[in-house]
Amino acid sequence: MSRIKTHNNANCIIERFARLNGLKNDADIAKLLGVKPSTVSSWRVRDSVNYNLIIAHCKPEHQQYILTGQGEPFVSSSTETTPPKDVPQYILDLLRKTERILKSESMYCNLLAGAIMSYDKSLTDEEEKLAEKRRLNALESQFKECVAQLNDLLEKEKSVDTGE
Repeated sequence: MSRIKTHNNANCIIERFARLNGLKNDADIAKLLGVKPSTVSSWRVRDSVNYNLIIAHCKPEHQQYILTGQGEPFVSSSTETTPPKDVPQYILDLLRKTERILKSESMYCNLLAGAIMSYDKSLTDEEEKLAEKRRLNALESQFKECVAQLNDLLEKEKSVDTGE
């Protein structure tokens, strides 16, 4: 197990790791890493982290940021994007402010990142609910179709039995 002393305090590394993974406390961090919460607390006290364990649970594009605080915490898949023409200016201004806050190391960064991750999760939950509702509607349609076919078969069988 390699533990390293860093010029970048262990607490900062742990906090950046937590923020990028949407974790709220040491118990959540420990659960994701597969260690006891007391281990994470110990890292904070000793100002030493298990480098290999942290790296193993990081996306490659986040490793530099988590370990050093350098680079971009949220790497986009494309370079510069042009917003749609119908987006109001106040929305564009809010997005720019949000980007600046997320790049900072302030307490607002942690709050905002947590809010965004919660919102993303709620969107995912809503999308899953909608997808499930569509699946259920499709199954209901198939079921109704099967019932109609069975009724047709029963009617045909009944007419054959009665000689009609």
